[in-house]
Amino acid sequence: MSQTPPAGPAAASSEPDPAPDLAAFMRDFRQRMTELHERAEPVRHLIDATCDHIESPGHEAVLTVTATGELVGIEFLPPAEKAEPADLAAAIIATYDRAAAGRPDPGIDVLVRALRRIAHPPVPPAAPDA
Repeated sequence: MSQTPPAGPAAASSEPDPAPDLAAFMRDFRQRMTELHERAEPVRHLIDATCDHIESPGHEAVLTVTATGELVGIEFLPPAEKAEPADLAAAIIATYDRAAAGRPDPGIDVLVRALRRIAHPPVPPAAPDA
């Protein structure tokens, strides 16, 4: 389905789109992460058993990263309230990069499990004597 551009003076303007509102984006992102954190609370113990929690150097946030490097949560701490949005975003990215470094590729884990099954196939249960 095609959309017709709006008519009128705004349509004739050759002004570029305004710069993205990073502050609004980060406020929305933080709100969504807080909501996800609250929804995950009933199974938090399962997540915690398989994840690492890494705090940003400036104590703005704690990232939850799986054993394979997947980011599954961000908890914003009080210093995040005072941080500039661009600085907060940079801190999160740097912390994630630090957390994900050295994590195994999940595809390798699948390959290792397959090779183990090939090398040591499961033994079928013995048939009952008739």
